[in-house]
Amino acid sequence: MKLTLLRLSLLGGLMLSFGYADEGSDKDVVPGSPEPPARVRSDSEAMEEAIAEARKTVGGFIEALQRGDGTKFSVKTAVKDGDKVEHLWLGELRYRNGKFIGKIGNKPHVVKSVSFGDSYTVRKQEISDWAYFKGNEVQGGFTAKVLMTKKGAVAEPAVEGGEDPLILGRWKVLATDSGAGPQLRGNFFLEISKDSLTLIAPGSEKQLMGKIKGIDSKTKPQRIDITREGEVGLGVYEIGDGTMLLLIRNPGQPRAIEFKGAPEGMMFMLERE
Repeated sequence: MKLTLLRLSLLGGLMLSFGYADEGSDKDVVPGSPEPPARVRSDSEAMEEAIAEARKTVGGFIEALQRGDGTKFSVKTAVKDGDKVEHLWLGELRYRNGKFIGKIGNKPHVVKSVSFGDSYTVRKQEISDWAYFKGNEVQGGFTAKVLMTKKGAVAEPAVEGGEDPLILGRWKVLATDSGAGPQLRGNFFLEISKDSLTLIAPGSEKQLMGKIKGIDSKTKPQRIDITREGEVGLGVYEIGDGTMLLLIRNPGQPRAIEFKGAPEGMMFMLERE
């Protein structure tokens, strides 16, 4: 299992969940969400630049796809249905004779000509974005970044400084939840010091999850913010009788107000060792 608090499933859980509809369509696309996100025209300056960058660099994406140098390869394309246009991701991707062949990876909200899971083909010069994982890092995702900015996700500043002796120590990871319900984890531990969070795998391999930027133990729920490579994930925690709930959101996402798993972050269910 690989967990990176500040890069949690950005493709599968966050960036690849963002399709969008040209302004004037019924709503934008975020599968599974009842909230219509910010509508963005594909001819807006920021979106035009993102699409142009994706098309200019698609050659490198194709090379990585054909080498298998990464995972979760996907491209986004405009799907038309009369005067409606919806930009959707294609997964399970193959490339042949200048065309990508894949399956619709979003639940369409605007167009009715395709459904989630349908096979679809698009020429490489017609894509509007590409993305894939290389390790824990997302490559591409140009239009998704525009949509995240459009949504104005950052709602409050990070906590600076502070401490809470009760949070320190070694915690056993009972389960994690990133929106699909609690997933049981065996023999993983989270070690929390005054400065950092470290995940310890069953073989005692350690992975730094991030540095602690700040803690506020006086709020309800308490707040803890994690930084890595200059990005900040806003978090909340609640300590019970030898147990703790810890939820860290991805960079650019607002702080959670309740302990509920969501694709925008990761919730840990912990027990003090």
